[in-house]
Amino acid sequence: MKARNAYGPLEGCTPTFGYVKLNGDTVWESSWCNNGVPPNHRGLNILLVDPLTCSKQEWRCFDTYIDASASNALHNYLQQVDEELIVGVSSGDITVQMQPIGLTALKGIGVDVSNLQYRGLVAFVARKTVLRKALTEEQTNVNPPHFTHRIFTQGTNYFS
Repeated sequence: MKARNAYGPLEGCTPTFGYVKLNGDTVWESSWCNNGVPPNHRGLNILLVDPLTCSKQEWRCFDTYIDASASNALHNYLQQVDEELIVGVSSGDITVQMQPIGLTALKGIGVDVSNLQYRGLVAFVARKTVLRKALTEEQTNVNPPHFTHRIFTQGTNYFS
């Protein structure tokens, strides 16, 4: 996987570009101040990547700057993500008006953006930690914690 770091506004509206490539193919791209080619996906862009095949599963954009409901949507979305890698690329202004629930959701996957300021940017690769518990002996007997997990072979490098 190759990703250009977060992109965003520069003084004088100089065009900037962001992209994510998987297996050499561009699977997501965006631009700022480039007359919409490619389009500007302002906010926090989340791509889910299958870690076994290094392929994009889906993409979502959460414009927490303009959309008051985007923080809740981000929280709900990250709650349902299971074992995929989470790739995040911002295009500016993601935390200026982000609600605490959005900040908490990102902290839940190890991403602290609480110190970003106006026009600050972030890029990250994360993996959601899944915790399962059986709190009592009865729960252990009925539904003990279990996982199905993918194991990578030594020497495999999905990131560059």
